[in-house]
Amino acid sequence: MMKSLVRWCATLGLAGATLWVGEFSRMQPASALPSQQIVERLQEVPVFTITDQRGAPLVSGNFAGVFIHPDDAYAFIARLREDDQELASQVRVIPVSLGEIFQLDTANENQESDLNFAYVPMREQVQRALQETQQQEFQGVPLFAARGGNEQGYITLQQEDQQRIPFFFEREQLEALLARFREQQPALASTVEVEVVPLEAVLATLSESDNQQLAQILLVPSENALECWRWHQSNNPEGSARTCPSR
Repeated sequence: MMKSLVRWCATLGLAGATLWVGEFSRMQPASALPSQQIVERLQEVPVFTITDQRGAPLVSGNFAGVFIHPDDAYAFIARLREDDQELASQVRVIPVSLGEIFQLDTANENQESDLNFAYVPMREQVQRALQETQQQEFQGVPLFAARGGNEQGYITLQQEDQQRIPFFFEREQLEALLARFREQQPALASTVEVEVVPLEAVLATLSESDNQQLAQILLVPSENALECWRWHQSNNPEGSARTCPSR
């Protein structure tokens, strides 16, 4: 599934992609989607954790960090090395799917576990979110999408028989999509608005709603995150320890 996402990301700027405004309403709470369906939707999104040599997550105050960008995970280890060199030498950065984290988090809730996952956003993308929302603070990991047209529907991408609503982890990725949209739909260019929502809110909505629109959401990670994941797939055979190249 990750390979399909890589191919999808690679074609975002190609002339063959057709963009338009989808006639979708804003997501409203309803009955929950099946957990397995949610996991499948998130399986294509790489995130990064820090584990010890046994593969157990590094925990601080009952929280285990889930990093959106691998460089932030490596930076955490670099800071840890200044305070506890021995511990830092025993941990490593491990790429996992967001679906795995969601599944573990759900299981922990059902078992009333003390372990919680804390999503760590890219600092520069939080700054971009603050610029877009004109707020003093932004809680959570920002995702960037776009709306347009008289009804302010989501801007969607049609490829083959799939219609997708892309939510980007990086504002710069969205801009490439918007440039394409303005070229194809110049009459609607002035109606475009960027929407910023927390990843945590999207995950919560997936758990609480059966809105068919949710099946069309595609979370688009950064190219660096995909690169790290691809390195893992190419350099770690089945069953071996999973890690990114040293930084």
